Amino acid sequence: MVNHILKEEYLGTHKESKVYYNIYMYILQTLIRIIKKEFPTIVLIKTLFKKMSTQIIKNNKEFIIINQLKNSSHFVTQKYTNEYKKRVKIPYYYKDSKGTFKKDNNTIYFLTHKNEWNKSKNSIALLPNFIHHLDSRIMIKVILQAKKENIPILPVHDCFYTLPKYYLKIKIIYINAFIEIIYIDKPIKHFIEINEINIEKIFTKNDQKIIKNWQNPDINFIERIKNSKYIIC
Repeated sequence: MVNHILKEEYLGTHKESKVYYNIYMYILQTLIRIIKKEFPTIVLIKTLFKKMSTQIIKNNKEFIIINQLKNSSHFVTQKYTNEYKKRVKIPYYYKDSKGTFKKDNNTIYFLTHKNEWNKSKNSIALLPNFIHHLDSRIMIKVILQAKKENIPILPVHDCFYTLPKYYLKIKIIYINAFIEIIYIDKPIKHFIEINEINIEKIFTKNDQKIIKNWQNPDINFIERIKNSKYIIC
């Protein structure tokens, strides 16, 4: 999809298009290699969610639970099912050149879903959906706290507009919300428990230790977050 948009919408049909596209792909692949080398935890997180998705589907769960809302019986869930193309012939009548009514058929195709897991799509989509959900929780928390303190704020995706005099205050509110959602609420631990995932079956002892460290960072790490100039998430 990205490649299609890049070629059709941005590069057009110029002769240089292929060159620009190849440069783009080279830069993208280089960035991916750098990220994998410098941030091995990212690769581990991707593997973690892929394995968890596979186990949930094997356990014949009705859907994957991203999160259960606090003090509520409502859930945020994910389930992608397989699509099938169905063909339907619809009759219609028309007049010929002599004014005689004649019958013909139009063939229409539409997609239908069956209640069976699309394993590949669930595996690929789980980590992005989980991260977007955390993003939205942080954003809601920031907005509510800003409203409580009468600070004008305008959210755009996962960024915020406010008056210059409130900049530092919004930054502190955001960092506190980030720490609460990511570390105090322990979303990965909650996800594993609510989906009844047996991590001992799918992860090595070393991986399990890393997962526990994500959920129980030391005080120095929390302090570094509080004093950081930027947070990339």
